[in-house]
Parts: sequence; C-alpha cells; structure tokens
Amino acid sequence: PHHPPRSLSRSSRVTQRVALIGNPLNRRHSAVMHNAAFEAHGIDASFELRPIGPEDLTPFFAEARGKDWLGFGVTAPYKQAAMSHLDEIEAGAIAIGAVNNGVRRDDGALVGFNTDASGFIAAVTSTGVSVAGHPAVVGHGRGWRWRSWWSPGRRASGAPSCWSTWSGAATGS
Repeated sequence: PHHPPRSLSRSSRVTQRVALIGNPLNRRHSAVMHNAAFEAHGIDASFELRPIGPEDLTPFFAEARGKDWLGFGVTAPYKQAAMSHLDEIEAGAIAIGAVNNGVRRDDGALVGFNTDASGFIAAVTSTGVSVAGHPAVVGHGRGWRWRSWWSPGRRASGAPSCWSTWSGAATGS
C-alpha cells in the first residue's frame, strides 16, 4: 500500500527480483500479471513463483536480503511462519498475525506487511456495501481455519480494531 516500486536509472540497471513463496503454488497468472505491470511501468524487475517447503524458509529469506531483491509475496501455508524471518513487521500485520507481502529496504532489512484486510474491505466497499459497524467473518475456505474481523474502524496505528484467529481441526459444530 505505501511501498512504491523503485525505478532504476539506466546506468544502474540490474534486474531486481520479486517472488511469491508458498506450497502449493498454482498461480501462473501472478507471474504474468506482475511481469506485465513491471514492463508497463518501466521497472526492471522479474516476478517468479517459488514453491518451497518449510525447510526452505530460512534460506529463502537469507537470499531475499540480497541487493538484487525488491520484495516478496507470501501465501499459504507460510503467512504466519514468515514473520519470524523478518526484521520489521508493520502494525496491521502484527494485529492480523500474518504477513502476505514484504519489501527489502536498501540496507537489506526485510519489512513485512499484510494487505488481506484492506483488500477485503476495498473489494466489499467497491460494491457499495457499507461495512461500518458490521461484524464480518472471513473463512479460509477449507473449513479448518477462520479469521474474524469485527470493525472496519482503524486505530491510529492503521491496524484493524480487532482481528482474531483460530486454527484447528473442524469440529462439525
């Protein structure tokens, strides 16, 4: 949201990298969409899909600190596990308890953030539906994890005013 892409001068051009990590990754459209956006905006970067196992998290984040990296996306099942590999986590991601994106600062530090809540609210409100003061329950879709977000109001930190998480086996109730 407030992490603008970095353009590189022609004299310093070295293709920058961005990757989506997760497992499984069946999102060919992500690479096509991001690479087209980079090209359209003159950003010398390449987006790649990186299906990784849990044992690959530490090496991936070490690699992402390299000067050739702009940032990364994180999807299931690593949105929570990724947090322990970052140098800084924005307030909204801390409140949610998960990151889905990160950037590499010029000093090599990795900063994580989350666009899930803001993206959900933007999608709902773009249809003309008001969510102000209305509780919402957003499900994972597989029946074993849910997250509830109770108020679209924001604290001064920018974090949702309440976000709770539960993970476990479905009980059928």
